[in-house]
Amino acid sequence: MNNFKKTITSLHTLRIHQRPLHTSNFNFQILKQKNNIPQNQSYTAIQALWKPIANIFLWSSVSFLGLKLIYLNLRCQKLEQIHSQNVEELAHLKNINSEQDIN
Repeated sequence: MNNFKKTITSLHTLRIHQRPLHTSNFNFQILKQKNNIPQNQSYTAIQALWKPIANIFLWSSVSFLGLKLIYLNLRCQKLEQIHSQNVEELAHLKNINSEQDIN
């Protein structure tokens, strides 16, 4: 039993000591691969922020155009509905006038 406990403890310590070394090395490699900025050059704030600002402008423009299309679609549906009501009223008035002419 004592031997089993030592094995479990040594495996546990092995896992604790090995995991942080492996993950930190892995994270360092990811950061090293994703870092596209050369270390020897300095960048101004405009050079660092132009892509996020461009993305904000792009997506706000796309959302504005989408909302404008939705508004125009609803406006056209409303105008079509008004037009069909006017046509029905004119047809009804025409029927009334033709009945009066017959009498």
